[in-house]
Amino acid sequence: DIPGMVTRLLSRDEMRCDDAMTAIRAEGDALRKVGTWDESTVIDRDKLLERSQRTGETIHWGNLLTLCSVKFAERGREKLRYKGRICFRGDDVRDEYGAPAVFQELSSSPTTVQTTNANIAYGLLPDHDSTVADALRAYVQALLGTKYPTWVTIPKSLWLSHWHGKFKKPMCWLVKA
Repeated sequence: DIPGMVTRLLSRDEMRCDDAMTAIRAEGDALRKVGTWDESTVIDRDKLLERSQRTGETIHWGNLLTLCSVKFAERGREKLRYKGRICFRGDDVRDEYGAPAVFQELSSSPTTVQTTNANIAYGLLPDHDSTVADALRAYVQALLGTKYPTWVTIPKSLWLSHWHGKFKKPMCWLVKA
């Protein structure tokens, strides 16, 4: 076997290096640019929860998960490429009282391993080609469209400079899926 195109997920400790933090911030900037969350709605989590409990407004809230991997990990240091990813943690979404949120309708149809393997097999046949394409930020191209407003805690590594000293746990309204 010849290793090729190996992507290695970094541990939390490894993600503290400058290259990893730069990649995570670049991903955060790209998500900001497409309007994934609305920073004009920023509010501290305690204030948001108090307000929604006082007004009776049902909300959902959750956290972002920052990840970083090193592409081409099998190659020399000069060939490495750090790739940041930021995901909404759908496994721990809460309501305004901190109880797990209940979702009525959920669906997903991800690309399966079987489909990928069939595509590769087809491309290996004589006189056949196979190509793969990926949409940039495919998951944030659609509006979220939830029954209740969904809010997301912004990790400190993605805070805007004027948030420091003003917020403890800033949250923004999540606009896109």
